[in-house]
Amino acid sequence: MGDIYDNDVHRWLERESGATPPDDAGLQKVVAGVDRLSVPAKQTKEEAWAALEGLLEDEEEESISIAPETEEKGKTIRLMPYFAVAASVALVFVAYWVLNGGNTEDPALVQMATVTAPVGASESVALPDASEVTLNADSKIEYAATGWEEERTVKLEGEAFFSVAKGETFTVETELGIVQVLGTQFNVYARDGGFRVACQEGSVKVSVPGGPEITITAGQTVELDGDMLSLETELNTEEIIAWKEGEFHFKNTPYREVFAEIERQYGVTILADVSEDKAFSGQFQLGDLEMAVASVALTNYLEYEIVNEDTIRVTE
Repeated sequence: MGDIYDNDVHRWLERESGATPPDDAGLQKVVAGVDRLSVPAKQTKEEAWAALEGLLEDEEEESISIAPETEEKGKTIRLMPYFAVAASVALVFVAYWVLNGGNTEDPALVQMATVTAPVGASESVALPDASEVTLNADSKIEYAATGWEEERTVKLEGEAFFSVAKGETFTVETELGIVQVLGTQFNVYARDGGFRVACQEGSVKVSVPGGPEITITAGQTVELDGDMLSLETELNTEEIIAWKEGEFHFKNTPYREVFAEIERQYGVTILADVSEDKAFSGQFQLGDLEMAVASVALTNYLEYEIVNEDTIRVTE
């Protein structure tokens, strides 16, 4: 476990016994054995504390009744049985476990992996358990490459499609909400204050701070509406995830969001002078930039101008 544990053990024992623990092979074996201690996954922190404190109290009472006392120059030296020392060491271990949420791995040793899809391109990655993630343009995920099998958690900024291998709970954390599954396929959109989850296969649990958890199944979509989640019946799941094939579908979507998607996909800037209440229903396909802009603008009789290769102006 390293020097940090040994130091904590010695300091605790000194405080409890009033004397420095003996430096011999017996105690060293106890300290070395702490590395093999574990707390059952289904046991609560309170139960772990109660069990070990009770064990320690029993062993301390036993040490009082059976421990021999040695007179040396007017001093009484109490010899604590090594089993009591072991219980003491175990209590220190559990204290560390409690304070660190059950994770005994040094945070400094956890290797974090980051995958980023730049503006104008998508990116696919296979996770350590063979789960697959496809990131839309201008999106990022982060996950712990070490200890992945024990805690399958991904932090997402932007939009991504997940195909999750069966196993322990798989969690996607975003700034606005959390998605949990066991093994399924789903899409998560989390950017610009918007949060939407579409399930293509299996079922997923979705939650936001302060709101109830919602479970959706294949073909269903849930979206953040104000501070609460709402089930969207008019959104087509297949159209939502069609971005993986280069198709972007919208239904009564504000133009600012549509233009933002074009900017992400093509790496351009759109100077839009369009009223906030104007919305778009339709689609555009990746390929020719002007064709994409025209298909979005001309639907609602908007005018556009290609200023240069990096800038487009759109007006009513």
